[in-house]
Amino acid sequence: MNSNTIRNAWFDILGEGIWGLQAGMIPPATVLAVLLARYGADNTVLGLISAIQGGLMYLPQVIGLFIFHSMRYRKRQAIAWHIFGIIPVQTCCGLVILLDGHISPAGMQAWLLGLHALLFIFCGVIIGVWSEWLAHLFHIRIRATVMGAAFCLYSILGTLGGLGAGWMIERMEGTRPYAILFIASGLIAWVSMACFMLIDDPAGCEPDLQQRPTIRGVLSRFHASLSDWNFRAFLIGRIMVSVGLCVSPFLAAYYQSPEGGSLSDGIIVTCGAAMTIGTAISTILIGCLGDRTGHRSGIIAGAMLQVVTLAILLFTRGTVSCALAYLGIGICVGFAFISHTNMLLETCPHDDRLAHITVGNTVMTVPLLAAPLLAGYLANQWGLRPMFLLSLAVSALAAIWFIACVKEPRTATPAHAR
Repeated sequence: MNSNTIRNAWFDILGEGIWGLQAGMIPPATVLAVLLARYGADNTVLGLISAIQGGLMYLPQVIGLFIFHSMRYRKRQAIAWHIFGIIPVQTCCGLVILLDGHISPAGMQAWLLGLHALLFIFCGVIIGVWSEWLAHLFHIRIRATVMGAAFCLYSILGTLGGLGAGWMIERMEGTRPYAILFIASGLIAWVSMACFMLIDDPAGCEPDLQQRPTIRGVLSRFHASLSDWNFRAFLIGRIMVSVGLCVSPFLAAYYQSPEGGSLSDGIIVTCGAAMTIGTAISTILIGCLGDRTGHRSGIIAGAMLQVVTLAILLFTRGTVSCALAYLGIGICVGFAFISHTNMLLETCPHDDRLAHITVGNTVMTVPLLAAPLLAGYLANQWGLRPMFLLSLAVSALAAIWFIACVKEPRTATPAHAR
């Protein structure tokens, strides 16, 4: 690595780490789920958390193709999108919570879910562009290692944020600590963006030869991507893994119930910090391994660990069970982030990687919107445990599918896709 690449890697790792600190203070699966439960949310409403997060994280990515088409200005445009879009929405969540008592419980649910949806619309527009921009900065031989180190620090600082959030919620009454957490997270997010501003993007000094994309051209690239069998097989498995993991927002409700051990809000949020510990461990390991051997092994191992995690959830209860369940989900998230992201980057069969990322993520939208809503319905009809058992079966099927049908793309993908 040359000195500029090393410098960029350090600022990327630091920026992602600080972003993880603020994200760990307000994770939807724990803080938002517990907060909505305080306002009387049922399982269907809790299912909306994951539906919004999964569906709206992917659906708006097509918009990003047309907004951020310039490689020369992509860095500054992407950072501005965070500063003037994503961060203010987070802060608004805190301001709404301060109005507790002036808005009905149903109104608070609507406001918080609406802002949650708006936040992930903003995130969805930028996520594909952000992934492609970082992929452009780092060579395939080091990309996953840098991503793993960045997400490891993200998870470590996120753990501290989660522990701090749990400590605050346990010791402060009412909803005020939730408001403080959301507002503080917005301020910390500004610091994260300052780190990314310091990255030296070589494309910023080069002529902008990128043409504005056309709808016809984008659809042609989408077709070229989806015509590749290995890419389609990967997407099918990825959908199954994501559907199997859509149960994470229900963990808080399960461990609050007598079946799960009747744990307090603060204990659940504190145990939720184990999720980021699991992610920290898995991302650094799978990143280094994936750079050397490819990422197919990572998606297979992640699916198998998902089965183990859901088994722990089904057959144990109490504080240790809660911590282990969140730890396991964190490990699965780490595998999914590093291995699935790099598989998506490396399966591109043409020269427009951003279009390939976009179509790959857009295909995920419908199942990720529908699965949590269906899970919430099933939980209301049958209870949480049968829904967890169904998730385990889907996760096991995903592991078998990856083993049987998905090939390592590095042996077959054109060099420009990497």
